[in-house]
Amino acid sequence: MAVFNIRLAALLISLSVVLSAASANTELPSPPSLDELSSYFSGLKEHFRFLQESSFARRQSMRPRT
Repeated sequence: MAVFNIRLAALLISLSVVLSAASANTELPSPPSLDELSSYFSGLKEHFRFLQESSFARRQSMRPRT
């Protein structure tokens, strides 16, 4: 499932690059490789995990003690 999501993201990124280059009438840059996309999305996943954990810890610390 993750591979499908990465490939779908690569397709969407490539499509947006093609459309923006076509509208700007410039040369097309090469699309990102699958390894670049994979490392980008794994970094995003780690970042959102950190945000989720810190948000949970903040909510727990703000909860009134009963």
